[in-house]
Amino acid sequence: MVSEGLPDDRTVPSATTENPATVSATAAALPALLLSAELIVLGPHAVHAANAAEFSEGFLPLIGPLLIAALTVAAAGALIGALLRGTLRSRWVAVLLMLALLAWLQGNLLLGHYGRLDGSPLEVTLGPFARAAEVSLWVAALTAALLFHRTLARIAPFVATLVLALQMLAAILLPVFSGADSLKHDAPADDKSSSAAPAVPSDTPPGDVFRLSRNDNLILIILDTLTSDVAVEILQSDRPRWDAAFDGFAVYTDTLAPYATTVPSLAATMGAPRYENEESLLDYGLVAYRRAPTLPSTLLDHGWAVDWIALTPAFCGAVPASLCWPIPRPYAPLADQRRLAAIELADLSLFRHAPHALKPSVYAEGSWTLRRWLLGEGHHASRPESTANFLIEAAEKLVADRDESVFKLIHVSGGHEPLVLDGTCAVTGDRLEPHDVQGYRAQVACSLELVARLFARLDDIGVLDDATIVVMGDHGGDIGVQGVQPHPLDERALSRARPLLAVKWPGTHGPIALRRAPASLLDVAPTLAAAAGVPWSGDAPGRLGPGDPLLMGMGPAFDIGLQESPAVDLATLAEDADRVRAFAFHSEDARRHMIDGHLYHLERFLVRGALIDPLSWRLHSVLHAPGLRHDARHVDLGTPDGDRALSFHGWGSSGRDADGTTWAGAVGPQASIYLSLPFERAPPPGEEYVVTLTVRGAVPADGDVPASMMVSLDGSIVSAPGMPQATSDFAPLVLTIPADHVRGEVQRLTLARVPWPGTALPPGTRWTDPDGAERVAGSESGARLPWLQVDTLEWARR
Repeated sequence: MVSEGLPDDRTVPSATTENPATVSATAAALPALLLSAELIVLGPHAVHAANAAEFSEGFLPLIGPLLIAALTVAAAGALIGALLRGTLRSRWVAVLLMLALLAWLQGNLLLGHYGRLDGSPLEVTLGPFARAAEVSLWVAALTAALLFHRTLARIAPFVATLVLALQMLAAILLPVFSGADSLKHDAPADDKSSSAAPAVPSDTPPGDVFRLSRNDNLILIILDTLTSDVAVEILQSDRPRWDAAFDGFAVYTDTLAPYATTVPSLAATMGAPRYENEESLLDYGLVAYRRAPTLPSTLLDHGWAVDWIALTPAFCGAVPASLCWPIPRPYAPLADQRRLAAIELADLSLFRHAPHALKPSVYAEGSWTLRRWLLGEGHHASRPESTANFLIEAAEKLVADRDESVFKLIHVSGGHEPLVLDGTCAVTGDRLEPHDVQGYRAQVACSLELVARLFARLDDIGVLDDATIVVMGDHGGDIGVQGVQPHPLDERALSRARPLLAVKWPGTHGPIALRRAPASLLDVAPTLAAAAGVPWSGDAPGRLGPGDPLLMGMGPAFDIGLQESPAVDLATLAEDADRVRAFAFHSEDARRHMIDGHLYHLERFLVRGALIDPLSWRLHSVLHAPGLRHDARHVDLGTPDGDRALSFHGWGSSGRDADGTTWAGAVGPQASIYLSLPFERAPPPGEEYVVTLTVRGAVPADGDVPASMMVSLDGSIVSAPGMPQATSDFAPLVLTIPADHVRGEVQRLTLARVPWPGTALPPGTRWTDPDGAERVAGSESGARLPWLQVDTLEWARR
């Protein structure tokens, strides 16, 4: 029987017949290739391009294993798609395409600040609302892919091809517009250097790395992040042993670093012009050594060979040297170096493209997911381990067979995190928590032990007695200075200001001499230049502009307008010398929240007297990032974002009360808050500008601490209110801003004790904290006096 209305040669299609929307078996290939390329090739290339100075080679030598991995993952995705049928296949294709697009979006637009990815705790600054919005985006996008899978599956090959082509074009053009080619890693050669560009990676170091002069050697050993206190404690622990190992050395126990971090501190130590936050820190590091005569360039000009054994590739190409060789990581054959670099790039790319909820799992507290899966739990390739292995080899291979005079600079990890070496230089197997005092002490002990082995080798080859040798930290560590009275710097900042400095001149012998002379790392260059017999004309201190009279004139030991003293040859520095030394500090928060590569704040201090004495320190000036503004009208000073409105000067750690109230504690005689007030010179008629601080005080029960304070704005006194009495309640402190105050981009609101107390709290002085607990100055709990706590800051017209 023929169906009514239909020709007898037609039939009704069944519900199971394939329709035109069904995708082919190969439809998943291109979306899978796009996703794998984004995560495993293009993402690592972007990471490498942004951090090329951290890698020994360009991206091209590392691309082989990444391409193989990407093609393998893409083939797996395509195979799964080919095995699926019907709507399962189209859903798979749609989800692959959506994951690729989400990964691109996450890795390029939805990034935040995460702190140092070196084993330190992960600092995800994304707020709860932003996290919820991000999760909602991923869920909504993947849900849409499942709901509209037929449409997405049809266009997936075209979209994937287009996006992949655009991504590859961007990867090709990125080096052109960034001014650096990450595929080849060429560096501009210095006019005075025969091989300033990074050495070509190889299985063995260049021959001159282990060669010294027969007659004239200057040896500078830089132990990164090594504070004087810990080093002296170790040297004192077994004096007969260490006196023999460091025979003839003088240790300057009151040495000040010029900066708190490596790049500016080492450049200034070599005589380069100071970093003043006028350019990006990276740009400064690349050009600082070429702006003026430095110790390496001066020695090169006078016929010395300069061998710079660098901690990272970033220095090579920047420093003037006849040989610059970065210590590879791991200190292993070239194939292993490249394998690790490729895996690290893939890990960083996966971290970059993962949603914030998954980033901690990828980071895995510094052990990294892919590295752990591919290399095993016990694998270590940290810089401390690599540089320790280099020193061990150097202690076996150093020879003295060169006729030319040699300046050998060896920069190794020392006390730098991650803390992975114990006192015998064995790998601990675990990355210790940052600022772990015992772990830090163990790694420093290892570093000093390896230096002692190096000295034994120098003695064996007959050059130890005739060489001038300096062992130093480029700055101090993060472990704190224990038992210090309230200080303008917090205990970790003070620790970073005090690096190890030990010097041995030719022909000196005897036990280690501990000298209290007011030394600076800036004295190293003129000291070595004098030992080499060459004139020194490096960057001369004393160029600082005028300081703030309010800040400079408060202490009895300071004169307004006092300037930094010149650097000197340490051989001529008297124990009781009256010197003014300079230190510039920026907190980790300032580094984490850079503005176009500029530090958030760079604070310059002048120090006249012992570093540990709080009365020796004065804040000279604060250099803000160009264009920096704090426009928020309400700032919670106890939160990470709120702390960005603070300079480090005068502030202790943040805290949180049981009721959830957060606060920042001020310590020492003065503390500053930075804010951007309106640009208008005067408020409307009948109104005024006011700043409200929500504060509570902590006044000692006895002792010479006044119960009043002075508040100034950019050096002009605003108010002199009474100090809030010890209380558990916060109260508003309203300050009126002068209408005629000339406003720049950022104003400094300074809270200071009045009058100047004259002395620190004597040990044993009892005082009461805001919660009513009794404290004792000089004990661990009373080492830092929280004389004022600030909860919130807000400014407005009224």
